[in-house]
Amino acid sequence: MKYGLPLIIILLLVGGFFAVLQKLSDIEEVFQNNSILTATSTPPLPEVVSDTPTSTNTENTGLVTIPTAIIFRALSSARLEPQTNIAVIIEGVSKDADGNVSVNFRAFTSEASSYSALETQSMFEIVNISSGNNLRPSNSTGAFNSIAPKSVSPGVVKFRVSPAQRSIILQINAGENPVFYRFYFDEKRYEETTLG
Repeated sequence: MKYGLPLIIILLLVGGFFAVLQKLSDIEEVFQNNSILTATSTPPLPEVVSDTPTSTNTENTGLVTIPTAIIFRALSSARLEPQTNIAVIIEGVSKDADGNVSVNFRAFTSEASSYSALETQSMFEIVNISSGNNLRPSNSTGAFNSIAPKSVSPGVVKFRVSPAQRSIILQINAGENPVFYRFYFDEKRYEETTLG
């Protein structure tokens, strides 16, 4: 009997250790499935050449997509309590010939113990250095008003810039500690940058 309690504690610790390992393995598998294991700066993508006139070619639409591996944390909305940290992964940023910029991302609620919400319209802005007035998203898609705990929610925020604009500075987290990334659409690459 005197060894019963220590034995139970040891078994619980070992079980917890393996549960954490399983969760880490699941997260790694999600990252691998979503091709997120790239560096913060990506090389140019090869151009797609097709002999078939009916196939979609980026040259025809002017669409340029830059795959990314940007990961950050955002605090969930106060609309649903308790607030929790939500991991956000930006999978790619694209711009078409009309000046439509799309930021494709996924939100992971692995730390949430209950349903949570995310204010996607306030997480991203495009910096306008000349005027000082940042551009807010014109539209967003995705179900972020009530996200189940331990789940993944995909979404897109969209901006409208000048069709002639060849690069943008994307501000992430409009709060006290914003992070900035410059996207070069001609070169199909991006990099973290600082302002000021």
